[in-house]
Amino acid sequence: MELKELKEILKMISSSQFEEFELKNGDFYLRTRRSDNRSTAPSASAPAPITAAPASVPVLATPGTEAAPADAKAHLVSSPLIGTFYRAPSPGAEPFVQPGDRVKPGTVLCIVEAMKIMNEIECDVAGVVEKVWVENGEPVEYGERLFTVRLD
Repeated sequence: MELKELKEILKMISSSQFEEFELKNGDFYLRTRRSDNRSTAPSASAPAPITAAPASVPVLATPGTEAAPADAKAHLVSSPLIGTFYRAPSPGAEPFVQPGDRVKPGTVLCIVEAMKIMNEIECDVAGVVEKVWVENGEPVEYGERLFTVRLD
């Protein structure tokens, strides 16, 4: 599937009332889901930075991981797209953030690579990084938890 086609599909999804959308085309597989009427699909103007998906996006369960925090001061940053998770801008570089680092809205937390496009995932709240849920280089799904940020 060409990037142009994918952008058109995401644009259609974001302007629709679909709660769930699934597309299979050969080896290509796309699945999105949202729990309210806000758009959580990335904009069609990639590779602009993407703000992390809202905490209301359902978190996909991953076997062997601990449950997401129920604490009201803990904010879950979820992946807004399917791709490969990278903690640093390049191999061997320092991670964008570590547990204990203070962040604010707009702080780059990680990169999710999708279809050879490096998408910077920015924090949408102010606080302190409490936990990183994904290992560097691992695949992530839409809505999968990436970070827990303790709100200020």
